[in-house]
Amino acid sequence: MSCPSLLPQYKTAEMPNIAAMDDFPEPEYLEGAAPKPHECTLAMLAHLGGLLLSFVPPAILMVTQQDKSHFVFRHAREAVNFQLSLYFHSLLVIVPSASIGFAVYQFNVRWQLCLLLASVVAFILSIPMVILELWIVIRACMAAAKGQEFRYPLTIRLI
Repeated sequence: MSCPSLLPQYKTAEMPNIAAMDDFPEPEYLEGAAPKPHECTLAMLAHLGGLLLSFVPPAILMVTQQDKSHFVFRHAREAVNFQLSLYFHSLLVIVPSASIGFAVYQFNVRWQLCLLLASVVAFILSIPMVILELWIVIRACMAAAKGQEFRYPLTIRLI
């Protein structure tokens, strides 16, 4: 004689109806997941415009394309945030170079020499920043050309 199982008998779960999955709306970040070629071009222009003229061209594209293209808006917003972050990152160059120039000035050295030394230090410290900016903007342009999303590293997202 076998003993009845003391564990409750559970029914196996049914698989959800796959046709019902189409009823769910796409998340906001996937709207228009396949951007059109002109949208990819505008997104590239947002990144290149930021490289050439700081945050002004991407800000203009961000405002004008806000309701027209989510893809261009996201790329332009990312470019604006990156360009504004570069202003904060430039403090990493200005503060050390100015403090070195001021420290040398305290030793009663001519102010022209202090200014020259501070300029040389600022130039040396800014070279890696410029190279990094060029490399990141090129990567952002390539992602925009392929219709992919891109997030700039080391960016303070203000907008």
